[in-house]
Amino acid sequence: MRVSAPSLITFIVAVALGIAALAVKFGLTDIPYVSGNIFWTMTGAWALLVLACVFRRL
Repeated sequence: MRVSAPSLITFIVAVALGIAALAVKFGLTDIPYVSGNIFWTMTGAWALLVLACVFRRL
């Protein structure tokens, strides 16, 4: 299986989701949707990165 680097926009969205989840987890901020779904937000960020590396043009 060949992997490729994700596009810049996909990478920025995944990093933003991960940072938002960490900020809520450590009590730095309160984001309404992320506060109740920290695990799923972080899982979504990682899944987005994995999918972007596996599939081209994502």
